[in-house]
Amino acid sequence: MCLFGRIRIVDDREAKQRFCEALMAKYGKPATQRPKGFFPRIDVITVYAITVKRMTGKEQALPPLSEQWPAKDRTKTPNASLRTDGL
Repeated sequence: MCLFGRIRIVDDREAKQRFCEALMAKYGKPATQRPKGFFPRIDVITVYAITVKRMTGKEQALPPLSEQWPAKDRTKTPNASLRTDGL
């Protein structure tokens, strides 16, 4: 997908906090020891927001899990393995 539009840097600390919380809710590990809402580097990260004017891309349904990688390897090197001879 490609997005076209105007991008800006988010300076509002509360907006950055909401972004970080949403990011951790989606990608964070549930068993983490991080206190909820604790982002000690929030003042040094840069968050961008885009106002989308146009979006392009293709839509395609995903195959069932049994047909997705790694269950089914469709790469050009399906039998690749790590070398163990030290080279």
